[in-house]
Order: sequence, then C-alpha cells, then structure tokens
Amino acid sequence: MAGFVILDGLGQTCPELDWLIVAKPYQGYGVAQALMKTALACIAPDKPIQLGVIYYNERAQRF
Repeated sequence: MAGFVILDGLGQTCPELDWLIVAKPYQGYGVAQALMKTALACIAPDKPIQLGVIYYNERAQRF
C-alpha cells in the first residue's frame, strides 16, 4: 500500500481531512497529490474543509 487518506464528518458543515499518509518509499512520486485530489472530490466544491498538520512535520507543512 502506497498510502491512505481519511475524511471525517463528510455530512457536517466543515469536514476534516483527518489523515493523509504516504509510505516513505512512495514519497515524492505524486501519491499525496493523488490522494488529496481524490479526497477533495468526495467533498462538495463549495464546502470548506479542515486540515491539521503536526507542528514538527515540515514535509507535510510544505505540501
């Protein structure tokens, strides 16, 4: 498995992209972008979403 994404609260006003994980061997190959695109397609285009990033994960912050 290259990675996975978890969305929470899809029926709520502001759903949350709770997890977006990519296995180290697959990082840098566009897997995160593909997962994000798929996740966003599950949410109405006019709906805001929440996304949190752990403060020490600089790679995720850049993404």
